[in-house]
Order: sequence, then C-alpha cells, then structure tokens
Amino acid sequence: MVWRASYQVNSPSDEQLDIAYQDWAQRNGVSPNSQQREAIRQAEISDEILFLEAIRHKIFVDDPVVNQRLLKNAEFLGFVGSESEIIAMAIAQDLHKRDELIRRHLVQRMEALGRAQAHPIPAPDETELYERYSDQSWQWKTPPRVAIKHVFFSQDHPAAGERVQAAQRDLAETDLSDQQAYSLGDHFLLGNDLAIMELPKLRDMFGEKFSSALMDEVIANDWYDKIGVWLGPLPSAYGLHLVKVTELEGESYRAFNEVKNLLVADYVRELESQALTTYIAKLRDKYRLGVQ
Repeated sequence: MVWRASYQVNSPSDEQLDIAYQDWAQRNGVSPNSQQREAIRQAEISDEILFLEAIRHKIFVDDPVVNQRLLKNAEFLGFVGSESEIIAMAIAQDLHKRDELIRRHLVQRMEALGRAQAHPIPAPDETELYERYSDQSWQWKTPPRVAIKHVFFSQDHPAAGERVQAAQRDLAETDLSDQQAYSLGDHFLLGNDLAIMELPKLRDMFGEKFSSALMDEVIANDWYDKIGVWLGPLPSAYGLHLVKVTELEGESYRAFNEVKNLLVADYVRELESQALTTYIAKLRDKYRLGVQ
C-alpha cells in the first residue's frame, strides 16, 4: 500500500536499548532476561510510534510543557524575539523532536488519549466487585497492631545487663507506677509510652530483632495473660527493653465497603489499560519497522 510509505518507525538502536535495559534493572533490582528484553524493545517501538503520532497530529501545539521546554532550549541556543516567535523558530528547527523531556511528555499525552478510549466506562456490577475483593483478599490483610510501654537500657551504658536485672527485681517486688518504671532505665528519644501501631511501623522504629522477639514472647504464651505484664528484656537496635503490652490486635482484613472505592478504581484502570493496548495495536498496524 502506497500510503504506508510515510508510516515507518525505526527499530531502537543498541544504545537506546542498553539505556532502557539499565533503567529497567534499576527499577527492578535485577537485569532483564531475554523475554523481558524483548518486551522492553517492543515498548520502545510503541513509544516511538506514539511520539510520531503526536508529531503527526501536532499534539505539541500550545502545550505549556512543550513551550516552556522550547523556550529554555532556545535561550541556551541564543534565539532572540518574543516568546511566540522563539517557539515558532524552535519548532521550525525541529527542537521539539530532539528533546527527550518533550518526547516523554508527548508519549504520555498519547497514552492518555488511548486510555480515554475506554470512556464512558459502565458502572461495575456489585457482584463482580465482591468477586474481585475475594480474589484479592491478600491485598486487604492488615498486620497485627500493638501498643507498648517500655523501659529502655542503652547499649552504650556500662553494665546494661546488671541494670536490667535490678530493674526486673524492682518491678517484680515493688508496685511501681509506669513513670517510676521508666526512671529505672535511660531516656529514649521516641518516648516510653507508644500508642497502638501496626507491627511494620514498630519494626521500623526498633528493628527486626525487637519486633520478632516481642511477637514470639506474646504468641508463645497466652497473650491475654500478658497484657499489662512487664516482659523481656528484648533486644533492639538501641539496646535492651523491658516491655509491657497494653493493647494487641491480631491480623485482620479490611471490610468490602472500606475498600470498595479502591476496587472500582482498579476496575477503571483495568479497562483503561485494555483500551490503551488496543489503541497502540491499531497504531502499530499502520507502521512498518525499519532499521536505523
């Protein structure tokens, strides 16, 4: 077909692909395998087609992001004139085709046009949403939550072990208030009385050794008998702690109504993604692949 002659896209160069592979590896923490490399290559081709379509249909005209970038590039090159004149000169010299930021922005605009093909999106059926909720139950699982009070013994303080043992005796033999108990140890920057929080946050504050030891101590016993009882000492990244659990909630699942809006958003994204895939496939049918 004669009309296809003007619809040619160059295959990405080895240099372009190397950069794309490196970017992928940085995001994923591992180098792409052969199958993933081919997917990256195809994505590069699709991006180039979207960019060519944006140029073909002049999507860049009056785009504020493009205009600001052109003005910045033109200033560096010493263009002189009013803003509109400088932008016109920059476009006449194809600066908009050679700037990576402009290219990425125009590709994103074309992707938005592709996703828009899914609209108007029909409202999801309640039964379908609940099926999604059930199928994705692992997403709605919440970790245990715990509130604690603790007496801290710094690892930098001499004879920390002996001090802990002395504090344990005082707590066992004397009816001390919490404030009196805190005074048996060292100052702790984050405080001694910590409101209820999810276990991962506690882990971030004290370290894996502390959170694991705490849960082992509680789970290994009848936890309801351990509420309000001084436990430990438990090790942390900072030193040793005598710990009193004041509240404990086990793992749970967020209710359907609580996550319904998230399920609807996921449903919309899925249909938009399908529309974008179809949109790109139709565009790719118009182009033939050349070699740089």
